[in-house]
Amino acid sequence: MHKGGLNVSSIAVIDSGIDINFKEFKNKKIKALNINTYETSIESIKDFNGHGTACASEILRINPNADINIIKLLDENSQSTVKKLIESIEYASSIDDVRLISLSCSTFQDKYLNDFKNVIEYANRKNKLVICSSDNENKLSYPSYMDGVIGVKRCNTYIEKYWFNKNRNIQCVCESKYRLLPNINKNYKLFGGNSYCAAYFCGLVSMFIKGDCEIENKMLIDIINKNADKNIWSVNCMDVDKYLGMETINKKYDYYKFRILLDSIGEFSNINIEDIGMYPIYNIVGIHNVYKFLKYLENKINQSIKYIEITAYDLRSIYSLYNLIFKDDIK
Repeated sequence: MHKGGLNVSSIAVIDSGIDINFKEFKNKKIKALNINTYETSIESIKDFNGHGTACASEILRINPNADINIIKLLDENSQSTVKKLIESIEYASSIDDVRLISLSCSTFQDKYLNDFKNVIEYANRKNKLVICSSDNENKLSYPSYMDGVIGVKRCNTYIEKYWFNKNRNIQCVCESKYRLLPNINKNYKLFGGNSYCAAYFCGLVSMFIKGDCEIENKMLIDIINKNADKNIWSVNCMDVDKYLGMETINKKYDYYKFRILLDSIGEFSNINIEDIGMYPIYNIVGIHNVYKFLKYLENKINQSIKYIEITAYDLRSIYSLYNLIFKDDIK
């Protein structure tokens, strides 16, 4: 069992719960609260849609030593009430060993702004750093746009770590990768958007804390700022076409290995071979079949695949899939 302690970053994840039946959560220190029933058993925070499971696994992918406090807020349809969201933040702020609060949910309702303001101020007084994803359409949402919260959103350009500017309404921008992460019922699914970026960034911030869990928020934000890839950027920096530019294919590929990929794709799709180069692999096999497809391919080549290291970028074409599966053979 992983040993927690004062030198370990503890993160409250307010979301849909967790499905702990994945190897990524083995020997991890996970505490539980269902904010709707006030139960504290692991069974009470069971995830029924996979959103919270994916967020928790991404945090632990970045920082395997993090302690996680799962606060189950959302139901199987990712729904809850604003009052329960506020209560969840208040509860997370009251946990002594929690340093970061990860929120991948928001609301457009402004009738509770004073309540949000009060609970965020309470979290800040308790020296908890609240990290919250923006709405996926980047509309004004709460609490991500509020003072005292670090808002996070995605962009479709290459970013090594993250961009950060504490003076912006949404302070943090991360690359939208869509990574294959644990979902529910022993399945892995591509998970991305602002929710992914918030979990990813939360994992990075927890690494900055290291053994100094008493570090003040102001100093921690300075560290976040200093470690950012960029502090100033414009819309022109988010060049989608440049990011999605066609990869070079003038490499030497082994015909028989290429054939394995084509035949495997054929087990999941009726697409004509000549059309395979026109679409991303995840669209060809079906977005919900990606894990099954990779499991099939894994058995076909008798080679282990590290699923949580796979992103949509690896599945954008048959060439990138070849580079992923047979990377040691590329010349």
